[in-house]
Amino acid sequence: MDTPKIISNYHWHPILDAEQLTAKQRADIAYTDDCAPVFLYRGRAYAIDELYTTSFHHAPAWIREWDGYASDSYFSGIVVKFSGDRDAVQIGIYLS
Repeated sequence: MDTPKIISNYHWHPILDAEQLTAKQRADIAYTDDCAPVFLYRGRAYAIDELYTTSFHHAPAWIREWDGYASDSYFSGIVVKFSGDRDAVQIGIYLS
């Protein structure tokens, strides 16, 4: 895969507890643990523990600048970077 284009406004999005989600948002995640850390992006909920890490040693350089990712397809998905105290994330979209 060539180096994908990453689009982000680098705004911080708060990390929430799943109990703060609506029923519709909760349906986006694979479980309903009320203590699970989640974030909202473009109207969809993402559970932190459903992200893949970017720290594996074969990771391409472009993705190692981020802390985690979730794929939508082979060619697209989101990347996240955690704040220092891990109470917020910056989110980007990657496109190949």
